[in-house]
Amino acid sequence: MQQLNIFNSVLAHHKYMLVILGSATLLTLSGCVQQSSLMPKTDIAVDQAQAFHQQQQNFLQQHPEFHQESLPQQWWQLFNDPVLTQLQQQLAQSNPDNQIALLKIEESQAALGQINASLQPQISLDADYSRSAISQHIPVAKLGASHHAYNLWSMGVQSSWELDLWGYLKHLRSAAQAGIDAKYYDQQQVKVSLSAELARYYFLLRGLQNQLTIQQQIYQLDLETIQIYQKKLHNGVATNADLATVTSQAIQAQQQLEQLTQQIDLVKNSITQMLGMAPKQLDSLLTSVTLPPLPSQIPIGLASDLVKYRPDILQADAELRAALENVQAAQADFYPRIGLTAQGGLQAFSLSDFGSWSSRQYAIGPTFHLPIFEGGKLKSTLALNETRQKIAAINYQKTVLNAWHEVDNALTDYQYNKTDVELLQQQLNQNQITQHVVNRNLEQGTVDRTQLINAKKQTLLTQSELIQNWSASALSIVALYRALGGEGAAQFSHQLVQEKR
Repeated sequence: MQQLNIFNSVLAHHKYMLVILGSATLLTLSGCVQQSSLMPKTDIAVDQAQAFHQQQQNFLQQHPEFHQESLPQQWWQLFNDPVLTQLQQQLAQSNPDNQIALLKIEESQAALGQINASLQPQISLDADYSRSAISQHIPVAKLGASHHAYNLWSMGVQSSWELDLWGYLKHLRSAAQAGIDAKYYDQQQVKVSLSAELARYYFLLRGLQNQLTIQQQIYQLDLETIQIYQKKLHNGVATNADLATVTSQAIQAQQQLEQLTQQIDLVKNSITQMLGMAPKQLDSLLTSVTLPPLPSQIPIGLASDLVKYRPDILQADAELRAALENVQAAQADFYPRIGLTAQGGLQAFSLSDFGSWSSRQYAIGPTFHLPIFEGGKLKSTLALNETRQKIAAINYQKTVLNAWHEVDNALTDYQYNKTDVELLQQQLNQNQITQHVVNRNLEQGTVDRTQLINAKKQTLLTQSELIQNWSASALSIVALYRALGGEGAAQFSHQLVQEKR
């Protein structure tokens, strides 16, 4: 507190000198920095935004299961799958990528603390002792200065404070704060991506497991067909070529079983890896189950809210703000640094005199640093930050455009998958009718059992295609929510706006 009072008194004493000094400096350096356009154009064309909004409205009219309610933060609960919900909870706690992203936020906060410290007065306590003697052959000794050894005891408090009149440190602090925002949004983007990736693996697994069940039935039918043709060959009503054909079909079905089993194991390992667990550790939890129904209601929010929910868009915006602040800091660095320094303490040749009033010593006054020639360093720093600012602006535009395409692609995939499932369901109905007719004909003795087996296989193949379609539809919903972002980033952005107000 005493040091701050010293600063205030010095500032009051020298205020006229500082005003004159600052005015002269501004006049001298007004031509050194050419103010560039700090805010590049980052707005996407209005007609493009309106077209995207109209496309979404048309899609909503055609698909009533989608509606414009706010995005659910835990969107995977729309599937009502307790195993998926349990996995998502474990993901938030144990995924290494999420933990690294959280630590990067702490890293940025520490960097901001360093800059905030630069804006505050720096105070230190120093103490020193030395025993010295001067050479007898230097000029001051020839003039009569004592060359005998002496002790010097000193202790004092030193303080300094940069006034930051041109906002150099202030802009660095704002850039660091925007960097923290960017790291937070990056963590939110990691969280959204990980949740979507886990759901993608989970639905792939459920689809593969149900396809495996279908394929096992097909394989059993192929084995039955082999037995029938072996009997036919024995009875002379089939040839070796006929038997070889059905045997080849059974081998092919067995290969597909092996491939599906391998894919299931790989997907399970991917899930355990995301959760930071050892391979096979979740096998008991990930046993085969029936497919969960697709959500009947899918909230997707408003098209105009996309820039509020997408963490990567908010991250690009924060990085652009940081780049702008760095440009302004680089411009402020052309101007002089003005500060105040003060020091006071005790200094004596003898330790016995160290505490006396006559041993006191002090110094106080302003400091001035003006960069005149640094080999173009300041101009290069400014050019570097301006280039980074332009890159950040283009990256913002690119991120928004990518978001539109990702949302549109996910909606398109869902639309075509829905059309396919309707056609496949019609095909399955016809297959079941055919199977029923062939079964009745078999009972009447007008066909043999191989025709019924073929009809059953065709029904199973269509069911397998329906399972693949279910997986594709589920993945399109996952991709949609990955593209839309989540409310976590929007809530943090709203909080920042309120704090700035």
